[in-house]
Amino acid sequence: GNTLLPDKLWRLVLRPSVVEAPYVNSLLQMLSVRRALGTLSSGTSDSMRNISQAKLLELVLPIASIEDQRRFVGKRDAVESILRQQSASLHKATATFDSLLAQAFDPAAPL
Repeated sequence: GNTLLPDKLWRLVLRPSVVEAPYVNSLLQMLSVRRALGTLSSGTSDSMRNISQAKLLELVLPIASIEDQRRFVGKRDAVESILRQQSASLHKATATFDSLLAQAFDPAAPL
């Protein structure tokens, strides 16, 4: 999701007229971008990898037009809303099923 566990904190200052923050967030979650970041990072072990500001600035990201970014963000938000609804529905269905099972196998329940 939106959580990383870095030992360095980066503050990206984005110009809203050029780039949408949710678009950049989605870009940074892409496997190809994460791999590119991995190749730019250095360190002696996988758990202690770091990336310098200079190396980070070498990263080239595909930045769509602001209109395309806004369309992407709108569609992404719609998909995330559907995922939240589906998750809530699954939770409710699971709770209902568990309740039915409990009733069905309760020895004190009438048949």
